[in-house]
Parts: sequence; C-alpha cells; structure tokens
Amino acid sequence: MTAAPPQTGARQEAKLPLLARVYVAGVIAAGALVLVYCATHVHVTQWALFISLIVLSCLASALKVRLPLTRSASTMSVSYVVDFTALLLLGPEQTVFVAAASAVAQSTLNVRKGNPFYRTLFNIAAIVLTIEFAGVVFGWSGGGAGHLGWPQIATPLLAAATAYYVANTTSVSVAVALTSGQRLVRVWNDNFLWCAPSYFVGATVAMVAATIVNGASQWLLPILIPPVYLTFRSYKVYLGRLEDEQRHTQQVTELHDQAQQALKFAQQSEGKLRETLQLLKQSEERYALAAAGSNDGLWDWDVVRNRVYFSPRWKAMLGLGDDEVGNTLLDWLNRVHPDEVEGLRAALGAHLAGETPHLEHEHRIQTAAGAYRWMLCRGIAVRDADGTATRVAGSQTDVTDRHEAQARLEHAARHDSLTNLPNRSAFMQELGRVLGRSKRMGDYRYSVLFVDVDRFKLVNDSLGHLVGDQLLKAVAYKLGTCLRTGDVLARLGGDEFTILLDGVNGPGDVEFVAERVQSLFREPMKIDSGRDIFVTTSIGITMGGPHYEHPEELLRDADTAMYRAKALGKACHVVFEQRMRDHAVVRLNLETELRRAIENDELKLVYQPVICLKNGALSGFEALLRWERQGGEMIPPSEFIPLAEETGVIVPLGIWVLGEACRQAALWQRQYRFDEPLTMSVNISPRQLMQPGIVEAVGQMLRKHSLAHGTLALEITESALAEDAATAMRVIKELKMLPVQLLLDDFGTGYSSLGHLHRFPVDTVKIDRSFLAKDPLDPSGSNVLAAVVSLAQNLGKGVIVEGIETAEQVERLRKLRCPHAQGFYFSKPVDASEASALIALAMATASERRLPISGTDEPSTEAAPRVH
Repeated sequence: MTAAPPQTGARQEAKLPLLARVYVAGVIAAGALVLVYCATHVHVTQWALFISLIVLSCLASALKVRLPLTRSASTMSVSYVVDFTALLLLGPEQTVFVAAASAVAQSTLNVRKGNPFYRTLFNIAAIVLTIEFAGVVFGWSGGGAGHLGWPQIATPLLAAATAYYVANTTSVSVAVALTSGQRLVRVWNDNFLWCAPSYFVGATVAMVAATIVNGASQWLLPILIPPVYLTFRSYKVYLGRLEDEQRHTQQVTELHDQAQQALKFAQQSEGKLRETLQLLKQSEERYALAAAGSNDGLWDWDVVRNRVYFSPRWKAMLGLGDDEVGNTLLDWLNRVHPDEVEGLRAALGAHLAGETPHLEHEHRIQTAAGAYRWMLCRGIAVRDADGTATRVAGSQTDVTDRHEAQARLEHAARHDSLTNLPNRSAFMQELGRVLGRSKRMGDYRYSVLFVDVDRFKLVNDSLGHLVGDQLLKAVAYKLGTCLRTGDVLARLGGDEFTILLDGVNGPGDVEFVAERVQSLFREPMKIDSGRDIFVTTSIGITMGGPHYEHPEELLRDADTAMYRAKALGKACHVVFEQRMRDHAVVRLNLETELRRAIENDELKLVYQPVICLKNGALSGFEALLRWERQGGEMIPPSEFIPLAEETGVIVPLGIWVLGEACRQAALWQRQYRFDEPLTMSVNISPRQLMQPGIVEAVGQMLRKHSLAHGTLALEITESALAEDAATAMRVIKELKMLPVQLLLDDFGTGYSSLGHLHRFPVDTVKIDRSFLAKDPLDPSGSNVLAAVVSLAQNLGKGVIVEGIETAEQVERLRKLRCPHAQGFYFSKPVDASEASALIALAMATASERRLPISGTDEPSTEAAPRVH
C-alpha cells in the first residue's frame, strides 16, 4: 500500500510553516529532477505491459484507506502492489512514470475535497523518489528487471520492500510533522509503524504477479485479486471499528464534560440569582432616588386602556393639584399650546408606528396660572411580540430658561447692545426681504438712508467715550421719532445709522424725511449728564428698485452718497447718482496706482525759485511733487494729494519727497559755492507732522546727505497746529534742535491766527496769494498785507508772499518792504536740470544782484500746487 500526506484544514493549508514550505519545495524539486533523468534514459520495449500497468495503478489508487488515528488523517492505497510489480518487471526508470500516474489519480480521484496544487506535486515527487530509491536498493542487492528466479530474488525483494516502506513513510511523516508541529517519531509511530506488514504482503503479491506475467501465464492474475481485495477490505473494516470506537469515546467524554459544566452552571446560577435579586432591589432604589432628584416630571401612558399616569412632580411643575388634571391623553393635549399640539400628536404617532426610536418633542404647556412654559418631553414605547406599542413612558423637563436664554442670544445677535436697534446683520436681512419684494413687484419703491454723525470723533476725544455712548443713544432715539410704521432704523457701528423707508412714492418723500432728520438735529442733544451737545448729520440716499441684485449694493451706494454729502461741507443730504460710484471707482483705482507710483518711478519733483525782492537774488527753492503716469498723462496734485492724505499714502510719499529734495539740495551744494546756502523748502502734511518718528526721519536725511545748516526748510500749515496744538508744539521744538527752518504755510487762508505767530517758533511766514488777488485800487487789501508783513517782521519772522504773477505785484511788495516772494512772474516750477541752469545763471549775474525774469508780465492762471 502507498501512504499519502495528511489532509489538514484550509487555514493550515494556506499558511504552511516556513520549514514545511522549504521541505515541500525541496521534495518537489528533487522529484522533478528524477523525472527529467528518467525521461532522458528510459527505453520502453514492452509498450503493452507499460500502458497496462499505468492503467491498473490508476485504478488501484482509488482503493485507499483513511487512517483516522491522529489529528492528521492519512490515507493508504493498494496501488503499491502494481507499482512494485512494475519495478520487478520493468525496472525503476519506467516504474517512476507508473507511480507518478498513480499519485496523480490518488490525489484527484475519490477525494472529499480538492487538494491544493502543491500537495498534488508533493505526492507525485514523493512516490517518484520512493520508487527510485527502492529501485536503487533492488539493484544494489543483486536484483534486476525480469530476473525473478527463486531463491535469488528473495534478498533483493526484501531489501526493495523495506526501502520502499522506509522511504515512503518517512517522506510523508516529515511533511506531517513540519505542518502540524508534532514530533517526527510520534507521527511515524501513530500513522505508519503498524502498517509495515502490509508493505511486505504487497511485495510478496507483487512477486507472484510478476512471476506469472514473466512466465506468460497472465490468465492466473485474477487469482491474486481476492487476497489483495480481502486484505484491503479487512484493513478498512478494522479501521472503521477503530474510528467508531474513537467517536464513541469522544462522545462519552463530551457528555461527561457537558454534565460537569451543567452542574457547575447550576451552582453558579443559584448564586447569580441571589445577586440579581439584590441588584434589582438596588436598581429600584436608585431609580426612585433619580426620579426624586432629577426635578423632572414622569408620565406613563397605557396605550391599550388610554390611561395616563402623571407623577406628583409632573403636576407640581404646572402648579396643579393631584385632582386638577385627568388621566387620559386628551387631558394632557388640551394643555399644550395650540401652535405645538399637532407637532406633539405627530411625534407620538410616529413613535407608536415605530418610525422613531425615541419620543422627543419640545412644546409649551399651560400652567395653573394660565401662563405657558416650555417643556421637553421624552419617552420610549414598550412593544409586544408583534411590535405593537402597548405602553409609553417618559419624562417632562422644564426648558423655559433655555428658551429664554436662546431668545436673548438671538436678540443680541441681531441687535446693537448700546442702542438696542437692529444691527448690520438684521438690517441686511430686512433689506434682502424688501429687495425680493421689489423684484416681484416692478412698481414697488423703497429707499435706504445712510446717516453719519458729523464730528463724532471730536466728542469722543474731548468728552470721553461714556458721553459719546450717551450721545449715540440720544441720536438713535431722535432718529426713531422720524420714522413711519414699517420703516426700519439700524445702527451699523460707530456713528453710522441706516434707515429703510418702505413703500415710498418717490425721491420727494425720501428727501422730506432727510430734511426732517436734519431739522431735528439743529436743536441741541440733551444727554444723561445734563450737557447740551450740538451735532449735525450727513445723509446719503439711495432709491431702491429692481435693478439692484444684492442688499450690499444698496448700502454701498448710500454710503457713497453720504461721503459725497460730507465732501460738500457736511450737515446735508445727497441722493446717489451713478457718476458718484464711477468717481469712487476712479478714486480707488487712483489710490492703487498711487501706491505703486514710487516703485514705477512715476513721481518726480519740480522746483520753484524763491526770490529776494531787495536785490533779485536767488534765495532758494520750494520742492513740489508731480505725478506723470506711464504714457505721459499728468495727474494734477489737487487730485492725488487729498487722496493721499485721506488714505495715509501721504506718509511714505512725504518721506520719499523729503529724501529726494535733500538729495538734490546736497548735489547743488557740491556743484555751486554760495556765501549763504540755498534753502530747500519741503511741505509737511498734518498727518506727517503727527506721525511717530518724523523727527528721526528728518534727522536721518540731514545726516545722510550732509546738508549745511539752514538748508532744509519744512513748511507746515496752520491746520496742523490747530488740530493738536500740544503735539505740534513738541514736534516743532524737536525739529528746531536738528536744526531746520520752519515755515508757516498758507497764512491767511485758514485760521489766520496771530496767536500762532507768537506761540510757535516758526522762522518764516508764507502769505497766501489771496491777499494779492484783491482790487489793487482797494487800499484794504494792501493795508492787511502791510499789517501782516509788519507784524511778522516785528516778531523776528521772515516773510514770503506766494503767487506773484505781475510786475505791479512785485512793486507793491517792495514798497511794503516784503523780503521774499515766489510765483510764475519769476519762474514756473521747473525740473532739476532747469533749476540747475537757473542757479548757474544766478551765479553768473551775481554782480547785478537780480535774477532775470523768465516769464512775461501777463498773469498766469496756473496755481502752484504743493504737497499737503
């Protein structure tokens, strides 16, 4: 009989240990080599016998016995008799192919489940190696194919049978041991030691069969079938009995184990029952304590009988006595607020139908006093075997405080905390609603007013933020008195308010409301401290219509109109026009380009000479800024200087002008030698003057360019001194220590405060051209001019008159003993190269002590713009 390796579980087959995989691969490789060798050296002379033995071996392989003696179930086949017969008749080279065919049939025919491919290969390789080894031993011991004489054949036959048995059982035992983790000796003893006699019996039968075939007495072969079959059958019956005994022993053992476990479980169950009863008692006590301490009301609805139990706490939450509420569901629903009763019914119905895992619903319920309180009702249904709800129990929690807190939060999120007016978010939502109505109704008209309190910052800075807040509340109250029913007043933030006029007939109605608002603000505002404060408002108006797509567009246009009203002098209202938006876009683009102008080298300085009227000598220059866009377009200073002031670009712009003017002045100082240095005047805006670090910046420029003392002169307007006199005084004193000259610019156009001349340590006063624009025959103009010149000189200040355009004006100034002047009469502002030419010409004509006039006697209408 032939042994085959065990059939293990699918998991073990998929995950062979590493050593097992190496062993199986080695056996397969060795078997492949033997087959290749035999295929190249075999010489088949008896094809009929060769084919017949292959067929008989394949058929005999189907007769196999399963050996269920250990955890690994092996099998044995009677094909061994045929294989051994082939070995005696044909020799090992032909017999390996007979045995290989038998192994294929044994692995694929009459098996419980398909073997993995590697197992089939292993079976083939193992039997091939066994036949080859038995054949070698058969030859070494004196045997040969077809030489079956007795007793010479006895020794080779016994040696070959022993070799076959050892090789076959050992190869399979090693595979089983490596796969299952059992010891090799134990596997061999348990599975293969007892079956050794069958191998020798089979060898004897094979000898008889070979002798019969070799003697051409094949008709005697059927005589061998009964002993072979009976031997196979006896083994199978014997093994079946062993398997039944094992199964019976296993069942008895399992029944005994189960009985032991049942006894042990019964003992444990008794203890657990007592423990469960104790836990149930404790649970009931905890439930009672939780129900009493949770402050929730409990209810229990018997759906079948329609009876509802309400706990004492449930009734107390509503201020009800024990007998003041019924015990039906209708008694409960009658107390629920009409707006929520249908929702509660729907929630109960959905839970009863099994559509929701829990019941949860918030509703208002009426108390004994008639008020309503918010309750959170939660519960769960108990169902029978059919899934029908028979009972629903739950709790009732008072969530009124949470709802009120949520309402307060929602109100705070939509209202201004100071004035309690709707905030920006609420106003935009209302505006969106009106905008939608306008799109649906083409003739529907509405308007938005953007109201800004003028000079509110002055109130905050002078009287404090507390007074400012009181003022804002008073403004909100006063604006509210101007509204109609349905109009909306909101505070956007700071001192900005908006009004939505709903359903107006036209601009006339809107302007009437705006005029009414402004008339109310002509009266003083009384605040809590008893102080009267006068404020005005600037109002921008936008007429709504279907052409607007988004609420933000309406607010944007109203804001644009409001800023136009401020530009017109404040305390007025302006209706938005499209050109205002276009102008705003132009200003925005202009601001963007202005910020890039320095990087793009589009800015340059021009220089207007300052002349000494006594002898016509060149005294210095005023540096003026010009902006030439790429492409040659000149932007007037009157457009970009105010924009720079408004946006803050004036600060870096002023630093650039200061540096460029100092650089040019230093260059002229190195090129020309003067007894007294030419002055270079640079305009400093109010915002620059108040900028931290202005003194350090000026000092750095002086040191960087090594300017002579008295060269740099800074021109400051009266408005800079008036806005924050204390800060201006501190900065001016620090600038005087550098030292630089300080000029009070545009005197006569603003405050014209004589106190400024006395208080601030300025070196020179620049008188505006407006004093010269009056009628020459009117002596009042000359008298005022003469008084200012005389006062400045008496205070030790220099004087420069701006805007000189005619010789007659020059003559008037000389009669008034005015020391210096500048204007188009002498020269228009010129670039650095032309200014250098003027300096060279002044040096050449120094003996004449008068600078030639480059202009004409005709007055010029071009003003001399400057940096503010």
